[in-house]
Amino acid sequence: MALTVSHRPGEMCVSVCFRVCVRVCVCVCACVCVCGRRAGSSAACPLLPPPRAGLAGRGLGGEGAGARRAPHWLSPAAHVAGHAIKAAAAPLKPVLLPPRFRRDTASLSPSAAMAVDAFLGKWCLVSSEGFEEYMKELGVGMAMRKMGSMAKPDVYITKDGDAVTVKTESTFKTSQFSFKIGEKFEENTLDGRKTQTLVSLKDDGSLVQEQEWDGKKTIITRKLVNGQLVVECDMNGVKCVRVYQKA
Repeated sequence: MALTVSHRPGEMCVSVCFRVCVRVCVCVCACVCVCGRRAGSSAACPLLPPPRAGLAGRGLGGEGAGARRAPHWLSPAAHVAGHAIKAAAAPLKPVLLPPRFRRDTASLSPSAAMAVDAFLGKWCLVSSEGFEEYMKELGVGMAMRKMGSMAKPDVYITKDGDAVTVKTESTFKTSQFSFKIGEKFEENTLDGRKTQTLVSLKDDGSLVQEQEWDGKKTIITRKLVNGQLVVECDMNGVKCVRVYQKA
């Protein structure tokens, strides 16, 4: 049995007109959107998604030909906040630790501090060999050499933190200098020289003082032998030995 559907003439006319109008509107809107985007118009089409930034140079609207294209909504980058991306790209900054967590590289180790402490105190000269010849090699004048050879100085070695001070007193002259182990400093010597001086602590516990000036160099070694302070001076192979007893 066949099923027949009948339409009234008026209803058929309205239906056909409605379909034609819908298709015409869709075509007109599509043409306006495409033409408007090609012409750089900022008008938005109600039937198409809004333009994305960074596509102006390609005829699709946006901020400019050189702008970066926004990530797709399925991309993980689209779900990361902009300030978070900038923070991730920012250069790392050093972290400053509180003083109790920082290590002072200039500080002496406990064993080195004990080795230096053994030199502390007052020391009195008891013997001297070759001192005048050594002073002559340094360039000291004759009058000062004679007075220096006759002087019987007392040496005071003290320490304040990592700074060590050596003070030499005599009826002839008094002088002193301070140093830190491994740090170069400017020294004004007893005989009037201005030197660049470096004091280092050797593995055997001796203190080695290197003085440099005008292209010249002398080495003064202080060491403890049988409870006495032995000072050895060397300048171009000319040596002297001075022995001090602790007061």
